Amino acid sequence: DDFYSQHDFTPDNVTHYTTENSPLQHNSVYTFAKSSHNIIWIGHEATGLNYYSFEDHTIHAIPSNPNIYNVHDIYESDPNTLWITTGNGVYKLNLSFTGKAPTIIDCQHIDFGNQLKDKTLFFSIYPDSDSTIWFANRGGGAIEYNTTTDNYNIHLSNSDKLIYNDIFSIYRSQNGALWYASGGGVFSQDKTPIAGVQGATHGILEDNNGNLWISTNRGLSKYNIASGNAVNYGYSYGLQIIEYSDGAYFVDNQHNTLLFGGINGFVVISQSDNIEKRYNPDILFSDITINSQAHSIQNMPSEDGVLQIQPSHRTFTVNATALDYIDGSNYTYFFKVKGYSDSWQKTTNNIAFKDITPGTYALEVKYCNNLTGEYSPIYTLQFEVQAHWW
Repeated sequence: DDFYSQHDFTPDNVTHYTTENSPLQHNSVYTFAKSSHNIIWIGHEATGLNYYSFEDHTIHAIPSNPNIYNVHDIYESDPNTLWITTGNGVYKLNLSFTGKAPTIIDCQHIDFGNQLKDKTLFFSIYPDSDSTIWFANRGGGAIEYNTTTDNYNIHLSNSDKLIYNDIFSIYRSQNGALWYASGGGVFSQDKTPIAGVQGATHGILEDNNGNLWISTNRGLSKYNIASGNAVNYGYSYGLQIIEYSDGAYFVDNQHNTLLFGGINGFVVISQSDNIEKRYNPDILFSDITINSQAHSIQNMPSEDGVLQIQPSHRTFTVNATALDYIDGSNYTYFFKVKGYSDSWQKTTNNIAFKDITPGTYALEVKYCNNLTGEYSPIYTLQFEVQAHWW
């Protein structure tokens, strides 16, 4: 049966391989990798490697260097060369094949110098060209390695937070930009973070429309590179999987789908040219916060529709919210104030004012719907900051 037609995985449609019924060396499996041979490479927590043969439909073990353990990723750069990332560094393996069975004939540990001497935990591998491979390191950033010259460059974030140098995944998008998924979000090669994508990020894929899909420990995020808008998908979208796993992401070009694996299952994203449903709700100016106390704007004093602010209350915050109770977090707000600031400024839906000079103002607010990229009409709240009577 077709893989995508299965909604439940049972012994009737799944073969479950474990250390008890096969030569698999550990039940904590971290990665699968394609091969030019008729096999699939398997990396796991124990020492050594496994592979699955399509010839005999069996898992086999390969004896290897005892320093190779905790294998997180595998890349076959040519039929006789494997690159692997482990809990003990990066290794290049030279292979030979006796019949259909691979044998490791040489194992080279890649030395990245003193800077990474104590940072030996590596995650994903990203082949960028015929001679360039990127390696993701826990705490040591992203390593760009030239397989021809053995030269390397270590790329670190500008942040003083060490979590941003915990790199779990690396990806180059169709527009040529390089992206790093880190313990503190995603940032580009020029070290600019993606606004709206926070927390630990585990994998990056790209859809047919040039959007990045990012798996996190808070759900899935879609980032529109052109607009700079991010949409976060969680429980409110019907997702039952919120926390995702390192290395668990895959593009199925044959079926035009993206797959992300989490701690309790996986999500399949079908790529299409369908435009997100257009819904542009009204903006409500709901309340104003003065001296840490929220007041309904509807109950505040006004004259001819102009909100009246007392002279002693010149520092305050206005709440302006798009009335969307399902996708309410996926709007980017902008504001300007006629008579105070005539340029649009990006903001949250809480707009703060400090020591406003007495006078009459018009607060103008609009939003960008991050799902569609469309902007709302402009909504206006007029207010007057009163002057002292003396």
